[in-house]
Amino acid sequence: MITEEILASMEQYEESGDLEVVNKMLERVAEWWDAWGTYVPLFNPYLEGSAGYRRTCSIHLNQTLPPSFSRAFRELILSTLPSSDPESPPPDPARSQVIFTNLANIGLLSDHEHLMGTTLKEFTTNYVKENCAKVWDRQVWTEMKEWFTQTIQPWIEMAYTRTWMKTDGRSNPFHMWSLRVDEY
Repeated sequence: MITEEILASMEQYEESGDLEVVNKMLERVAEWWDAWGTYVPLFNPYLEGSAGYRRTCSIHLNQTLPPSFSRAFRELILSTLPSSDPESPPPDPARSQVIFTNLANIGLLSDHEHLMGTTLKEFTTNYVKENCAKVWDRQVWTEMKEWFTQTIQPWIEMAYTRTWMKTDGRSNPFHMWSLRVDEY
């Protein structure tokens, strides 16, 4: 039943290009995941319990997703990043948090981490090309470091650190990285 819903949603996305269709599909898959992801004995000592169930579901989900999901995933990730157009409204942090939580809960964040990294690299490269290309009259390192610290670092933290405690900077693994960037 969920396979039909996934395929119908992706078909609708392919026709309309509407990312909210993909977002709603991910929310629906997360609902299924939560409903069926409790402890389920599978009568196999190697797959017994929810970890085996979740891995089996993750494999099935990745096999079910059509090739167009990669494009949709990339566009969904880009929709959580700020636009290079200063007049565009910033992305809604609550929506972005829901997207990343759903992706993480159903295993797509880790399964598609390479695509997420590539998308972030493209976004950063495009920003550098738009703002630093052929700028010879001033140094841009400080400006780029500030942009990265204010824009990209919070995005990375939101995408990857939902489960880490944020009581102080030491509990955040990006804290040490940001200290290293500040040295330059």
